[in-house]
Amino acid sequence: MLCMTYSRDMRAADFLSEMPEPPPNDSVVQAVRELVALGALEEGPEERLTPLGRRIALFTTHPKLSKALVHAAIFRCVSPMVTIATVLSVEREPFQSALVDKASVRGAKSHFCPTSDHLALSFMHEKWEETMNARNSSISSENFCSSYGLSRDSMALIQSLRRIYAEHLYQSRLLPTTEDIGLEDDDDHDWRKRRGNANGSSMTWSSWRRSRTNGITAEGLDSFADRSARCNQLAMENELVLGVLLSGVGSILRRRQWDMRKGKVKKNAPTLVTE
Repeated sequence: MLCMTYSRDMRAADFLSEMPEPPPNDSVVQAVRELVALGALEEGPEERLTPLGRRIALFTTHPKLSKALVHAAIFRCVSPMVTIATVLSVEREPFQSALVDKASVRGAKSHFCPTSDHLALSFMHEKWEETMNARNSSISSENFCSSYGLSRDSMALIQSLRRIYAEHLYQSRLLPTTEDIGLEDDDDHDWRKRRGNANGSSMTWSSWRRSRTNGITAEGLDSFADRSARCNQLAMENELVLGVLLSGVGSILRRRQWDMRKGKVKKNAPTLVTE
């Protein structure tokens, strides 16, 4: 996705072929097909980014999860979807003994949501944050992690990455900033109109987007996690949250901690796979 913002209207295969170590052409063709199916690229020889593609081009999440985040902003269930996308993206398991004590992991998930692992992890992280922020809580965050076999380091990492992934939604104007600036209907037209400046140089979509992004304060950024905020108006509608996730991934999704790279097994490489 990222290369499409810098390719200056070149096809992905042509642009990537100029790299010092270009990827296999078959892999590029397959990636383009997946982006077209996702709705991020227009179908045709020019391979232009769609409005969705321009929104998620600079997201650091998997394109399927990026699409789910966009839909979460539209359907006002941002906080749980950001958590789910983060858990599916991090290299660490949230549980300390995920590989050796699967029964305890299943029990912990069932305590928070017996019907969905994704929602269970979202509720679990939300409860952990409550214990972190509560001054007079009867249970500390350390005790909470110990009770459910959670890794404190992993939970802290998820918390940090959540803010980064949420920032994508602010920078793409899918969530209002502290200046309360929302999406502008003429963004695409204005970008195309100003793409060639007085000096004749071109402006990519990414540089235009960055030029439109004002500073986002920490207070404004943290509003995505506020369950009373407008962006989370429907965050407690579990079926809606799962539907938004499915709208991005398109099928049943799970994460594995390894991948095949050039015929070799690469460990600690979180990969999203469908079943």
